[in-house]
Amino acid sequence: MTVYVEFVILNNLLANYAVMRLTRKLAGLNSCKIRSLIFLTLSVGFGVLTPTIRVAEVWTAVIKFTLSCVFTLILTGKIEFKRYLISLFIFYVTSFGIAGAVSAVLSFTSFGIEGFEDEELTFCILVGTLLFSYIIRQALSYLKSRVARGETWVIFEGISGGVLSRAFVDTGNSIRFENRGVIVVPKKLKDKILCESTNREVEVKTLNSTKVYEVFYIRKMTFRGNNGCIVNFPAIFMDEGVGEEVILCGGDYDERIFENN
Repeated sequence: MTVYVEFVILNNLLANYAVMRLTRKLAGLNSCKIRSLIFLTLSVGFGVLTPTIRVAEVWTAVIKFTLSCVFTLILTGKIEFKRYLISLFIFYVTSFGIAGAVSAVLSFTSFGIEGFEDEELTFCILVGTLLFSYIIRQALSYLKSRVARGETWVIFEGISGGVLSRAFVDTGNSIRFENRGVIVVPKKLKDKILCESTNREVEVKTLNSTKVYEVFYIRKMTFRGNNGCIVNFPAIFMDEGVGEEVILCGGDYDERIFENN
């Protein structure tokens, strides 16, 4: 099969550009046009020439590892050694991730039955890099949204020990009882945690309706990894619109309590 050098260059350029962008994003590295140009020039050049070098496998591995260290150094510039090692690890993760994505695309096509043409390989590399980049970006977006929500873990004093639940601070939770915020707890936890009814109710307005819920005092609630605790905090138990998480209350005073914990 005839191999055209322009397609080899294009394939290496696509893959190495994706590795460079993702490594920088995941490692939090600053962008630099000069270093980017040097990285792409050297990585593509060595990517084209490496298959033509005939040496023992052990030396091939040494050469590739040395090149990866050099390429990572080009991307990072002068930084702490520890951060450099983290960047090198991310470089390998993105490289193997993109290679795996390209292999997955190849396996889902019919190109591999009798070999594939240069154009088909280029198409698979393009789709694989885009697919892996999309997955990484979605994962980062999800993680950032969790951090932005102020996610944490709370432990309620239970009937037969502590009851652990994921929770998050919701600035949109404006439910108030006796001038205090009210947390929303999944109803399935009601029979597991120690609480006492106030014999009073609050209205909860949603987009579709307004409902009345009985208010309880949670006897004791602590935050995992924190020795502080909150006692006799008002709460309501809900089924609809509540997942597996406890919705902590917003508001200046109560939100500071939860965020500090």
